[in-house]
Amino acid sequence: MGGCCGKVALASSLIGDSAEESAVVLKVKNVLGARDENMQLSEQAMLPTIENCLKTHGGRHPVTALACWALSRIYKILAEQASSAEEKQRNLKQQERHLKTVNGHFQNGGDFPPLSPRDFPPIAVRMPPQPDSVKWPGYRASRIAEELASCISQQGGRAPEACAILERVHAATEAAEGATADDKIFAKIDLSGVMSQVPAKADEAIKLMTSIVDDLSENPDQNAADPRLYEKMSGKLAAMLSERNKWADVEAVQRKHVAFLEKKKGPEDESLPPVMHVLCEALARQEKWAEVEPIMRRARTITSRPAMDNVLAMSLMEQGGDEKLEEAETLLRACLAQIYEKMGPDHPNTLKFRHNFVNCLEKTDKLDEAEELLRAMLQSCDKIYGAGHPLAADTVARLVEILAKLDRVDEAVALQQEWVAKWEEGGPRRVNKAPHLFLQCLVAAATQFDKLGKHELAEPIHRKLVRAVARPPGEPQQAAYPASAYLTAVKRLATNLEKQGKQAEADELRKETLVGALKRAASSKAAVSEEAATGGGEEAKI
Repeated sequence: MGGCCGKVALASSLIGDSAEESAVVLKVKNVLGARDENMQLSEQAMLPTIENCLKTHGGRHPVTALACWALSRIYKILAEQASSAEEKQRNLKQQERHLKTVNGHFQNGGDFPPLSPRDFPPIAVRMPPQPDSVKWPGYRASRIAEELASCISQQGGRAPEACAILERVHAATEAAEGATADDKIFAKIDLSGVMSQVPAKADEAIKLMTSIVDDLSENPDQNAADPRLYEKMSGKLAAMLSERNKWADVEAVQRKHVAFLEKKKGPEDESLPPVMHVLCEALARQEKWAEVEPIMRRARTITSRPAMDNVLAMSLMEQGGDEKLEEAETLLRACLAQIYEKMGPDHPNTLKFRHNFVNCLEKTDKLDEAEELLRAMLQSCDKIYGAGHPLAADTVARLVEILAKLDRVDEAVALQQEWVAKWEEGGPRRVNKAPHLFLQCLVAAATQFDKLGKHELAEPIHRKLVRAVARPPGEPQQAAYPASAYLTAVKRLATNLEKQGKQAEADELRKETLVGALKRAASSKAAVSEEAATGGGEEAKI
């Protein structure tokens, strides 16, 4: 594989003692074959062989590398079978240790003794199905490097290290004349999976994954080893894009996916509806509700599920009109009846359907029924999550809005005050365990008070939110709350003060916030300049 993952080893560089070579190969075969015979795997079986190889030949020798590689495989299997996270990490550390010995051997141009595929059953080890002699130079070196990268990436916080290894493997595979299309695709897949775990390389990961999906789409027969490879990669790419709210890109990927399935499996295949569902989610995020309707109607002709009825109903509601609203209500009533019968009203999965039905009832002016449903949902939220969950806060907010529409503003205010008291009562406990949930509840309450025109009730909540996410003097911004959270809280408080006629106080608050932000920016810039002037600090010295 060129000089990147290992140099080509000449046959003459291998050991000449065929008897000793055969003995080590046989030992490796017997130890790794134990897995196929449901025998107990033990690292102790290989340790004497490795010690003997190290003593006789040293660490840069074919049989030593082979013995270390076999032991690394045992630790890999033991890590997979570990009963605790601690045990898994211990085995991964040992696997890494021995793989580094093997990788160093290959980096210096070494190789294993000549191997036959018959010596190593595919179930026990990842070896090519044909003799290595017909593979391109450096092929096995790249496999060793990939194993090492996989081991490292599983140990948490080390994705950049694994990514650097796989970048070299990918570059060398692309440059190898004998590398097949599948070799190149799988090198890209391995790299993109680890690269996506490195925040600084997220854009590169998406670009690489996009090229994989495009290649598989244009050449669907090249991935004969895994016929569903395109579907898996397309799904992963859509998930990566969704995490970054790139919904137009998700839409493009899923439209290609639908076209691929239609061509490959036919227009009525049952694999289509799930992909159409994700496509409709991307369209909904872009407010393309008219495009959602025909896609979801078609998906429901292939297979009908409550989730699809729910999406279709949302599309109909957002488009509006008496006929569409009536159909949406009919769909949602039938949908809820199915879910209640299957899961019951207090199952977490039913809550999103019930919230959607409330929206439908509100649009059709059935406010009394919406109120009744929301009160029942509050009881369900309390049973499932507890009173301090944001979903309960959202349900309270919806009920407050319905009561206000029914001209029962005093009742709405009292209800919101009642729930604020509940959240405050559980505040200290919740702040210790999940402060963001507690604060989300307070944000919802302050928003509702402001909507009701009760700005004096919202003001103390806004002030509490500002204090909760503020940066204490001389200390860095709290890790859980970025500077943007503080600025948003200040903006809400300033707006609240303005609505109460406290313009001077609002202006002073905004001024203090701006001055503080400028000082922090200047301080940060000065620190960066000082670090550059001194050579980068301690980290640079290392």
